Amino acid sequence: MLKALRKSKTTSENSLLSSAILSSTNFGDRAEIDAFFGLTSTWETIADVNPVAGTIDAEDVAAFIVSNVNRSQKFQAILRQAVVALRACMVRKNTEPRTKNDIEAIIKSIMEIL
Repeated sequence: MLKALRKSKTTSENSLLSSAILSSTNFGDRAEIDAFFGLTSTWETIADVNPVAGTIDAEDVAAFIVSNVNRSQKFQAILRQAVVALRACMVRKNTEPRTKNDIEAIIKSIMEIL
């Protein structure tokens, strides 16, 4: 799906591509996982996925990996934005010390995840 899009459009022209860092393509009994490299604005194959003992389809495994990595990247971006917003709250003059302590604890927890 994404390979067809990437051949016809650049990343800046397609928001779907700009938000995805991995994509997968099925080739019958195997699949490939491709990664987008922002510095060079290119997609490169980073993994070949083969069926597992004939019971787990390679396409399903590749789709699972791609979905989880892309979702993780999206959540990390949201968490980084939350940290910026929380830090902005901390520097406000009318923020109470107890609230600042709570904000610091939340930021610390978020940073451990990132």
